[in-house]
Amino acid sequence: MSRCTFRLLVLAVVLLWSMPGYAEADDTILGQPKADSLEYKPNRHVIPTELLPIEVNGKWGYADRRGDVVVEPRYDWVDYIYGPIEYSQIEKRTWSARYMSEGKMGWMVFTGSTRNKSGSLKASNFHVYGSGKTDRFSESYIVASYGPDNDRRYFIKRAGGDRVTDPPYTGVLRMAGGLAAVELDGRCGFVDKRGKVTIPMVFAEVRSYWDGLAAVRFSEAQGGGWGFIGKTGKVRFRDKAGEIEELRSYHGSLAAVKVRGKWGFLDKAQRARVKPIYDEVRDFVGGIAAVRRGDAWGYIDVTGKEVAWGYDGAWSPEDETRTGAWGEGEEIYPVNLGLILQDGGYGYVDRTGRVKIEPRFKKALPFFRGLARVNCGDSFAYIDSRGRVVWDPRRVSRYGIRGLNLAPAIEPQWPGLPQPDGSSGEPYPFEYDVDDLLPFKRQGSNEKPNQIKRELPGDSN
Repeated sequence: MSRCTFRLLVLAVVLLWSMPGYAEADDTILGQPKADSLEYKPNRHVIPTELLPIEVNGKWGYADRRGDVVVEPRYDWVDYIYGPIEYSQIEKRTWSARYMSEGKMGWMVFTGSTRNKSGSLKASNFHVYGSGKTDRFSESYIVASYGPDNDRRYFIKRAGGDRVTDPPYTGVLRMAGGLAAVELDGRCGFVDKRGKVTIPMVFAEVRSYWDGLAAVRFSEAQGGGWGFIGKTGKVRFRDKAGEIEELRSYHGSLAAVKVRGKWGFLDKAQRARVKPIYDEVRDFVGGIAAVRRGDAWGYIDVTGKEVAWGYDGAWSPEDETRTGAWGEGEEIYPVNLGLILQDGGYGYVDRTGRVKIEPRFKKALPFFRGLARVNCGDSFAYIDSRGRVVWDPRRVSRYGIRGLNLAPAIEPQWPGLPQPDGSSGEPYPFEYDVDDLLPFKRQGSNEKPNQIKRELPGDSN
Protein backbone atom coordinates (compact mmCIF):
# COMPACT_ATOMS: atom_id res chain seq x y z
CA MET A 1 0.00 0.00 0.00
CA SER A 2 1.38 3.40 -0.95
CA ARG A 3 1.87 6.13 1.64
CA CYS A 4 -0.69 8.33 -0.15
CA THR A 5 -3.34 5.60 -0.09
CA PHE A 6 -2.65 4.94 3.60
CA ARG A 7 -3.11 8.64 4.44
CA LEU A 8 -6.40 8.75 2.56
CA LEU A 9 -7.68 5.74 4.49
CA VAL A 10 -6.69 7.33 7.81
CA LEU A 11 -8.43 10.58 6.81
CA ALA A 12 -11.60 8.71 5.86
CA VAL A 13 -11.67 6.91 9.20
CA VAL A 14 -11.18 10.18 11.09
CA LEU A 15 -14.00 11.86 9.15
CA LEU A 16 -16.41 9.00 9.79
CA TRP A 17 -15.46 8.92 13.47
CA SER A 18 -16.04 12.66 13.85
CA MET A 19 -19.42 12.75 12.15
CA PRO A 20 -22.27 13.89 14.44
CA GLY A 21 -24.25 11.14 16.15
CA TYR A 22 -27.73 10.96 14.70
CA ALA A 23 -29.72 7.78 15.28
CA GLU A 24 -26.28 6.23 14.87
CA ALA A 25 -26.76 2.98 16.74
CA ASP A 26 -27.63 -0.05 14.65
CA ASP A 27 -31.36 -0.75 14.72
CA THR A 28 -32.02 -4.44 15.20
CA ILE A 29 -35.52 -4.01 13.82
CA LEU A 30 -34.70 -2.15 10.62
CA GLY A 31 -31.35 -3.82 10.02
CA GLN A 32 -28.27 -2.17 8.51
CA PRO A 33 -28.69 1.12 6.62
CA LYS A 34 -27.71 1.36 2.97
CA ALA A 35 -23.99 2.05 2.86
CA ASP A 36 -23.69 5.28 0.90
CA SER A 37 -24.27 9.00 1.32
CA LEU A 38 -27.48 10.80 0.45
CA GLU A 39 -27.80 13.16 -2.50
CA TYR A 40 -29.01 16.75 -2.38
CA LYS A 41 -31.00 17.32 -5.58
CA PRO A 42 -33.09 20.51 -5.33
CA ASN A 43 -33.72 20.60 -9.08
CA ARG A 44 -35.14 17.10 -9.31
CA HIS A 45 -38.70 16.99 -10.66
CA VAL A 46 -40.99 15.73 -7.92
CA ILE A 47 -44.68 15.35 -7.12
CA PRO A 48 -45.03 17.52 -3.97
CA THR A 49 -47.48 15.21 -2.19
CA GLU A 50 -44.90 12.42 -2.57
CA LEU A 51 -42.29 14.27 -0.49
CA LEU A 52 -41.50 13.22 3.08
CA PRO A 53 -40.86 15.57 6.01
CA ILE A 54 -37.44 14.70 7.43
CA GLU A 55 -35.36 15.84 10.41
CA VAL A 56 -31.58 16.23 10.18
CA ASN A 57 -29.74 17.41 13.28
CA GLY A 58 -32.81 19.20 14.59
CA LYS A 59 -33.67 20.90 11.28
CA TRP A 60 -36.50 19.86 8.97
CA GLY A 61 -36.73 19.63 5.20
CA TYR A 62 -38.02 17.20 2.56
CA ALA A 63 -36.75 14.02 0.92
CA ASP A 64 -38.20 12.09 -1.99
CA ARG A 65 -39.05 8.40 -1.85
CA ARG A 66 -35.69 7.48 -3.33
CA GLY A 67 -34.14 8.78 -0.11
CA ASP A 68 -32.54 11.89 -1.64
CA VAL A 69 -32.96 15.34 -0.06
CA VAL A 70 -34.77 17.88 -2.28
CA VAL A 71 -35.51 20.71 0.19
CA GLU A 72 -32.64 21.62 2.49
CA PRO A 73 -33.29 20.91 6.20
CA ARG A 74 -33.36 24.42 7.68
CA TYR A 75 -36.76 24.75 9.39
CA ASP A 76 -37.79 23.99 12.96
CA TRP A 77 -40.55 21.73 11.58
CA VAL A 78 -42.39 21.08 8.31
CA ASP A 79 -45.71 19.40 7.59
CA TYR A 80 -46.73 17.14 4.74
CA ILE A 81 -47.47 19.01 1.51
CA TYR A 82 -51.13 19.34 0.54
CA GLY A 83 -52.70 19.90 -2.82
CA PRO A 84 -52.84 20.81 -5.57
CA ILE A 85 -54.89 23.39 -3.74
CA GLU A 86 -55.15 26.20 -6.26
CA TYR A 87 -55.45 26.57 -10.02
CA SER A 88 -54.63 29.81 -11.83
CA GLN A 89 -55.41 31.06 -15.33
CA ILE A 90 -51.81 30.62 -16.46
CA GLU A 91 -51.87 26.84 -16.13
CA LYS A 92 -50.11 26.82 -12.79
CA ARG A 93 -50.85 24.58 -9.85
CA THR A 94 -49.83 25.27 -6.28
CA TRP A 95 -49.27 23.06 -3.26
CA SER A 96 -48.85 24.26 0.32
CA ALA A 97 -47.37 23.07 3.60
CA ARG A 98 -47.18 24.43 7.12
CA TYR A 99 -43.78 25.10 8.58
CA MET A 100 -42.33 26.46 11.81
CA SER A 101 -39.31 28.73 12.20
CA GLU A 102 -38.14 30.65 15.25
CA GLY A 103 -41.30 29.71 17.12
CA LYS A 104 -43.67 31.03 14.45
CA MET A 105 -45.79 29.02 12.08
CA GLY A 106 -46.41 29.96 8.47
CA TRP A 107 -46.87 28.25 5.13
CA MET A 108 -44.75 27.55 2.10
CA VAL A 109 -46.13 27.39 -1.43
CA PHE A 110 -44.81 25.14 -4.21
CA THR A 111 -45.70 25.99 -7.80
CA GLY A 112 -45.77 23.86 -10.97
CA SER A 113 -47.37 23.59 -14.40
CA THR A 114 -50.58 21.72 -15.18
CA ARG A 115 -49.18 20.82 -18.60
CA ASN A 116 -47.21 18.02 -17.01
CA LYS A 117 -49.74 15.24 -16.46
CA SER A 118 -47.84 13.95 -13.45
CA GLY A 119 -48.10 17.35 -11.79
CA SER A 120 -44.38 17.31 -11.07
CA LEU A 121 -42.26 20.38 -10.41
CA LYS A 122 -38.75 21.32 -9.46
CA ALA A 123 -38.39 21.06 -5.71
CA SER A 124 -36.59 24.44 -5.69
CA ASN A 125 -39.72 26.24 -6.90
CA PHE A 126 -41.18 27.20 -3.56
CA HIS A 127 -41.72 30.37 -1.54
CA VAL A 128 -42.36 30.99 2.15
CA TYR A 129 -45.28 33.10 3.33
CA GLY A 130 -46.89 34.27 6.51
CA SER A 131 -46.48 33.76 10.22
CA GLY A 132 -48.71 33.11 13.19
CA LYS A 133 -50.90 30.05 13.68
CA THR A 134 -51.81 28.17 10.50
CA ASP A 135 -54.06 25.28 11.41
CA ARG A 136 -54.75 23.30 8.23
CA PHE A 137 -55.29 23.32 4.47
CA SER A 138 -58.15 22.08 2.34
CA GLU A 139 -59.63 22.92 -1.07
CA SER A 140 -57.31 25.90 -1.73
CA TYR A 141 -58.04 27.45 1.67
CA ILE A 142 -56.15 27.88 4.93
CA VAL A 143 -57.64 28.02 8.41
CA ALA A 144 -55.56 30.47 10.45
CA SER A 145 -55.91 32.29 13.76
CA TYR A 146 -54.47 35.00 15.93
CA GLY A 147 -54.74 36.37 19.46
CA PRO A 148 -54.25 34.91 22.95
CA ASP A 149 -55.43 31.38 23.64
CA ASN A 150 -58.30 32.52 25.84
CA ASP A 151 -59.63 34.75 23.05
CA ARG A 152 -58.26 33.20 19.85
CA ARG A 153 -59.96 34.27 16.63
CA TYR A 154 -60.12 32.10 13.51
CA PHE A 155 -60.55 33.01 9.87
CA ILE A 156 -60.30 31.49 6.40
CA LYS A 157 -58.07 32.74 3.62
CA ARG A 158 -57.06 31.57 0.19
CA ALA A 159 -53.61 30.03 0.03
CA GLY A 160 -51.28 32.93 -0.76
CA GLY A 161 -54.24 35.33 -0.95
CA ASP A 162 -56.63 37.44 1.10
CA ARG A 163 -58.90 36.29 3.90
CA VAL A 164 -62.45 35.46 2.87
CA THR A 165 -64.22 35.44 6.26
CA ASP A 166 -64.95 38.56 8.26
CA PRO A 167 -65.49 39.12 11.14
CA PRO A 168 -63.09 36.57 12.62
CA TYR A 169 -64.85 33.64 14.28
CA THR A 170 -64.33 31.89 17.61
CA GLY A 171 -64.05 28.60 15.71
CA VAL A 172 -63.57 27.39 12.12
CA LEU A 173 -63.24 23.87 10.69
CA ARG A 174 -61.45 23.07 7.43
CA MET A 175 -63.20 23.61 4.12
CA ALA A 176 -65.01 20.41 3.06
CA GLY A 177 -67.25 20.05 0.05
CA GLY A 178 -67.08 23.79 -0.62
CA LEU A 179 -68.40 24.71 2.85
CA ALA A 180 -66.67 25.44 6.14
CA ALA A 181 -68.24 25.16 9.58
CA VAL A 182 -67.92 28.35 11.65
CA GLU A 183 -68.82 29.31 15.21
CA LEU A 184 -69.38 32.68 16.83
CA ASP A 185 -70.44 33.15 20.43
CA GLY A 186 -71.83 29.64 20.84
CA ARG A 187 -73.84 29.44 17.61
CA CYS A 188 -72.70 27.44 14.58
CA GLY A 189 -73.37 27.49 10.85
CA PHE A 190 -71.58 27.25 7.50
CA VAL A 191 -69.94 29.65 5.04
CA ASP A 192 -69.06 29.10 1.38
CA LYS A 193 -65.77 29.81 -0.39
CA ARG A 194 -66.61 33.53 -0.61
CA GLY A 195 -67.09 33.70 3.14
CA LYS A 196 -70.85 34.17 2.82
CA VAL A 197 -73.02 32.50 5.46
CA THR A 198 -75.09 30.05 3.43
CA ILE A 199 -76.49 27.98 6.31
CA PRO A 200 -77.60 30.18 9.23
CA MET A 201 -75.74 30.09 12.52
CA VAL A 202 -78.52 28.52 14.54
CA PHE A 203 -77.05 25.17 15.60
CA ALA A 204 -75.63 24.22 18.99
CA GLU A 205 -72.91 21.95 17.54
CA VAL A 206 -71.80 21.06 14.01
CA ARG A 207 -69.33 18.84 12.20
CA SER A 208 -67.87 19.22 8.70
CA TYR A 209 -69.60 18.06 5.53
CA TRP A 210 -68.52 14.61 4.33
CA ASP A 211 -70.35 12.61 1.68
CA GLY A 212 -72.73 15.57 1.26
CA LEU A 213 -74.04 15.54 4.84
CA ALA A 214 -73.08 17.35 8.05
CA ALA A 215 -73.88 16.11 11.55
CA VAL A 216 -75.49 18.85 13.66
CA ARG A 217 -76.97 19.21 17.12
CA PHE A 218 -80.05 21.42 17.08
CA SER A 219 -80.35 24.21 19.62
CA GLU A 220 -82.91 24.09 22.42
CA ALA A 221 -84.96 26.65 20.50
CA GLN A 222 -85.03 24.18 17.59
CA GLY A 223 -86.09 21.33 19.83
CA GLY A 224 -82.63 19.85 20.44
CA GLY A 225 -81.31 16.48 19.35
CA TRP A 226 -78.81 15.32 16.70
CA GLY A 227 -79.33 14.92 12.97
CA PHE A 228 -77.92 15.41 9.48
CA ILE A 229 -78.40 18.34 7.10
CA GLY A 230 -77.65 18.58 3.37
CA LYS A 231 -75.65 21.31 1.67
CA THR A 232 -78.69 23.55 1.32
CA GLY A 233 -79.37 23.28 5.06
CA LYS A 234 -82.34 20.98 4.56
CA VAL A 235 -82.78 18.47 7.39
CA ARG A 236 -82.15 14.98 6.02
CA PHE A 237 -82.45 13.10 9.30
CA ARG A 238 -83.39 14.02 12.86
CA ASP A 239 -83.40 11.98 16.05
CA LYS A 240 -86.80 13.04 17.32
CA ALA A 241 -86.71 10.47 20.11
CA GLY A 242 -83.63 12.12 21.60
CA GLU A 243 -81.75 8.82 22.00
CA ILE A 244 -78.55 9.84 20.18
CA GLU A 245 -75.95 11.23 22.56
CA GLU A 246 -73.34 12.01 19.88
CA LEU A 247 -73.16 11.75 16.10
CA ARG A 248 -70.15 11.88 13.78
CA SER A 249 -69.69 12.49 10.07
CA TYR A 250 -69.93 9.76 7.45
CA HIS A 251 -66.77 7.90 6.50
CA GLY A 252 -66.89 4.98 4.12
CA SER A 253 -70.69 5.47 3.97
CA LEU A 254 -71.01 4.81 7.72
CA ALA A 255 -71.33 7.30 10.58
CA ALA A 256 -70.45 6.59 14.20
CA VAL A 257 -73.32 7.07 16.64
CA LYS A 258 -73.47 6.94 20.43
CA VAL A 259 -76.63 5.60 22.11
CA ARG A 260 -76.99 4.87 25.84
CA GLY A 261 -73.25 5.16 26.34
CA LYS A 262 -72.26 2.73 23.58
CA TRP A 263 -71.03 3.30 20.02
CA GLY A 264 -72.24 1.79 16.75
CA PHE A 265 -72.57 2.89 13.10
CA LEU A 266 -75.41 4.16 10.90
CA ASP A 267 -75.68 3.62 7.14
CA LYS A 268 -76.76 6.31 4.66
CA ALA A 269 -80.43 5.52 5.39
CA GLN A 270 -79.74 6.16 9.09
CA ARG A 271 -80.31 2.51 9.95
CA ALA A 272 -78.13 0.70 12.48
CA ARG A 273 -75.56 -1.14 10.35
CA VAL A 274 -73.42 -1.91 13.42
CA LYS A 275 -75.27 -2.14 16.73
CA PRO A 276 -74.07 0.17 19.53
CA ILE A 277 -72.07 -2.30 21.62
CA TYR A 278 -68.61 -0.68 21.69
CA ASP A 279 -67.06 1.59 24.29
CA GLU A 280 -64.96 3.51 21.75
CA VAL A 281 -64.75 3.58 17.95
CA ARG A 282 -62.70 5.25 15.25
CA ASP A 283 -63.92 6.10 11.74
CA PHE A 284 -64.06 3.66 8.84
CA VAL A 285 -61.12 3.96 6.45
CA GLY A 286 -60.42 1.46 3.69
CA GLY A 287 -63.26 -0.80 4.78
CA ILE A 288 -62.24 -1.25 8.43
CA ALA A 289 -62.69 0.68 11.68
CA ALA A 290 -60.83 0.32 14.97
CA VAL A 291 -63.17 -0.37 17.91
CA ARG A 292 -62.84 -1.06 21.64
CA ARG A 293 -64.97 -3.22 23.91
CA GLY A 294 -63.78 -3.29 27.52
CA ASP A 295 -59.98 -3.32 27.51
CA ALA A 296 -59.62 -5.03 24.12
CA TRP A 297 -59.21 -3.31 20.76
CA GLY A 298 -59.81 -4.77 17.33
CA TYR A 299 -61.18 -4.06 13.85
CA ILE A 300 -64.58 -4.53 12.26
CA ASP A 301 -65.56 -4.48 8.58
CA VAL A 302 -68.54 -2.63 7.08
CA THR A 303 -70.87 -5.54 7.92
CA GLY A 304 -69.94 -5.32 11.60
CA LYS A 305 -67.87 -8.51 11.52
CA GLU A 306 -64.90 -8.47 13.89
CA VAL A 307 -61.93 -9.27 11.64
CA ALA A 308 -59.23 -8.89 14.32
CA TRP A 309 -59.36 -8.73 18.10
CA GLY A 310 -57.38 -8.75 21.32
CA TYR A 311 -55.00 -5.78 20.96
CA ASP A 312 -54.03 -3.19 23.57
CA GLY A 313 -54.69 -0.40 21.05
CA ALA A 314 -55.76 0.06 17.43
CA TRP A 315 -55.82 3.03 15.04
CA SER A 316 -57.29 3.38 11.57
CA PRO A 317 -55.08 4.69 8.78
CA GLU A 318 -55.69 8.32 7.86
CA ASP A 319 -58.15 9.05 5.07
CA GLU A 320 -56.26 11.29 2.64
CA THR A 321 -59.49 12.67 1.21
CA ARG A 322 -60.34 14.21 4.58
CA THR A 323 -57.01 15.87 5.24
CA GLY A 324 -56.95 17.78 1.97
CA ALA A 325 -53.97 15.75 0.87
CA TRP A 326 -55.09 15.02 -2.65
CA GLY A 327 -56.33 17.05 -5.57
CA GLU A 328 -59.08 16.04 -7.93
CA GLY A 329 -58.08 13.04 -10.02
CA GLU A 330 -54.93 12.22 -8.06
CA GLU A 331 -54.44 8.60 -7.07
CA ILE A 332 -54.84 7.63 -3.43
CA TYR A 333 -52.59 4.87 -2.18
CA PRO A 334 -54.58 1.62 -2.08
CA VAL A 335 -52.56 0.07 0.76
CA ASN A 336 -52.86 1.77 4.12
CA LEU A 337 -52.51 -0.64 7.02
CA GLY A 338 -54.14 -0.35 10.44
CA LEU A 339 -51.88 0.34 13.43
CA ILE A 340 -51.99 -1.99 16.46
CA LEU A 341 -50.41 -1.99 19.91
CA GLN A 342 -49.63 -5.31 21.58
CA ASP A 343 -47.41 -5.99 24.59
CA GLY A 344 -45.76 -2.57 24.30
CA GLY A 345 -44.91 -2.87 20.59
CA TYR A 346 -46.53 -1.31 17.52
CA GLY A 347 -47.25 -3.16 14.28
CA TYR A 348 -49.72 -3.17 11.38
CA VAL A 349 -52.60 -5.29 10.06
CA ASP A 350 -54.39 -5.34 6.69
CA ARG A 351 -58.12 -4.96 6.14
CA THR A 352 -58.69 -8.69 6.69
CA GLY A 353 -57.10 -8.45 10.14
CA ARG A 354 -53.95 -10.33 9.12
CA VAL A 355 -50.76 -9.03 10.76
CA LYS A 356 -48.55 -7.66 7.98
CA ILE A 357 -45.83 -6.05 10.11
CA GLU A 358 -45.20 -7.60 13.51
CA PRO A 359 -45.68 -5.31 16.58
CA ARG A 360 -41.99 -4.68 17.21
CA PHE A 361 -41.65 -0.88 17.16
CA LYS A 362 -41.56 1.11 20.40
CA LYS A 363 -43.09 4.10 18.61
CA ALA A 364 -45.11 4.36 15.41
CA LEU A 365 -47.83 6.37 13.69
CA PRO A 366 -50.70 5.31 11.39
CA PHE A 367 -50.12 4.87 7.67
CA PHE A 368 -50.45 8.02 5.58
CA ARG A 369 -49.98 8.13 1.80
CA GLY A 370 -48.81 4.55 1.74
CA LEU A 371 -46.02 5.00 4.34
CA ALA A 372 -45.74 4.92 8.13
CA ARG A 373 -43.39 6.72 10.49
CA VAL A 374 -41.64 4.39 12.96
CA ASN A 375 -38.81 4.83 15.41
CA CYS A 376 -35.22 4.30 14.34
CA GLY A 377 -32.93 4.73 17.31
CA ASP A 378 -34.09 8.00 18.89
CA SER A 379 -35.24 9.42 15.56
CA PHE A 380 -37.74 8.16 12.96
CA ALA A 381 -37.76 6.29 9.66
CA TYR A 382 -40.44 5.71 7.03
CA ILE A 383 -41.50 2.21 6.00
CA ASP A 384 -43.86 0.94 3.30
CA SER A 385 -46.62 -1.65 3.64
CA ARG A 386 -44.08 -4.47 3.24
CA GLY A 387 -41.94 -3.12 6.05
CA ARG A 388 -39.20 -1.92 3.69
CA VAL A 389 -37.32 1.23 4.75
CA VAL A 390 -37.89 4.24 2.48
CA TRP A 391 -36.09 6.86 4.60
CA ASP A 392 -33.34 5.89 7.05
CA PRO A 393 -31.93 8.72 9.25
CA ARG A 394 -28.79 6.73 10.09
CA ARG A 395 -27.43 7.27 6.59
CA VAL A 396 -27.21 11.01 7.30
CA SER A 397 -25.00 10.58 10.35
CA ARG A 398 -22.76 7.94 8.80
CA TYR A 399 -22.37 9.12 5.25
CA GLY A 400 -23.64 12.73 5.11
CA ILE A 401 -25.52 14.49 2.31
CA ARG A 402 -23.52 15.27 -0.81
CA GLY A 403 -23.89 18.94 -1.67
CA LEU A 404 -25.00 20.13 1.78
CA ASN A 405 -23.24 21.34 4.91
CA LEU A 406 -25.29 19.94 7.77
CA ALA A 407 -26.35 21.89 10.83
CA PRO A 408 -24.45 21.06 14.05
CA ALA A 409 -25.64 17.82 15.59
CA ILE A 410 -28.13 17.88 18.47
CA GLU A 411 -29.58 15.05 20.51
CA PRO A 412 -32.07 13.29 18.18
CA GLN A 413 -35.60 12.70 19.43
CA TRP A 414 -39.01 11.60 18.30
CA PRO A 415 -40.88 14.73 17.09
CA GLY A 416 -42.10 16.78 20.04
CA LEU A 417 -41.42 20.44 19.29
CA PRO A 418 -43.15 23.28 21.19
CA GLN A 419 -46.28 24.72 19.59
CA PRO A 420 -47.37 28.37 19.28
CA ASP A 421 -50.27 27.71 21.68
CA GLY A 422 -47.83 26.56 24.38
CA SER A 423 -48.52 22.83 24.03
CA SER A 424 -45.93 20.29 22.93
CA GLY A 425 -45.86 17.62 20.29
CA GLU A 426 -45.79 17.67 16.52
CA PRO A 427 -48.88 19.09 14.75
CA TYR A 428 -49.24 15.91 12.72
CA PRO A 429 -51.70 15.84 9.82
CA PHE A 430 -53.85 13.14 11.40
CA GLU A 431 -57.15 14.09 12.98
CA TYR A 432 -56.31 12.55 16.38
CA ASP A 433 -55.36 15.88 17.96
CA VAL A 434 -57.98 18.12 16.33
CA ASP A 435 -61.66 17.49 16.91
CA ASP A 436 -63.86 17.89 13.84
CA LEU A 437 -66.50 19.60 15.95
CA LEU A 438 -67.68 23.10 16.83
CA PRO A 439 -67.87 24.83 19.24
CA PHE A 440 -64.25 24.13 20.18
CA LYS A 441 -65.02 24.50 23.87
CA ARG A 442 -66.33 21.13 24.99
CA GLN A 443 -68.79 20.53 27.80
CA GLY A 444 -66.98 19.96 31.09
CA SER A 445 -63.68 21.34 29.81
CA ASN A 446 -62.08 24.77 29.81
CA GLU A 447 -59.77 23.79 26.97
CA LYS A 448 -60.30 23.75 23.22
CA PRO A 449 -60.00 20.45 21.35
CA ASN A 450 -57.08 21.68 19.26
CA GLN A 451 -55.26 22.11 22.56
CA ILE A 452 -56.43 18.77 23.98
CA LYS A 453 -54.04 16.10 22.76
CA ARG A 454 -55.78 12.80 22.23
CA GLU A 455 -53.79 9.66 22.87
CA LEU A 456 -51.24 9.30 20.06
CA PRO A 457 -49.30 6.12 19.39
CA GLY A 458 -45.94 6.17 21.16
CA ASP A 459 -46.71 9.12 23.44
CA SER A 460 -46.05 7.13 26.58
CA ASN A 461 -42.56 6.02 25.59
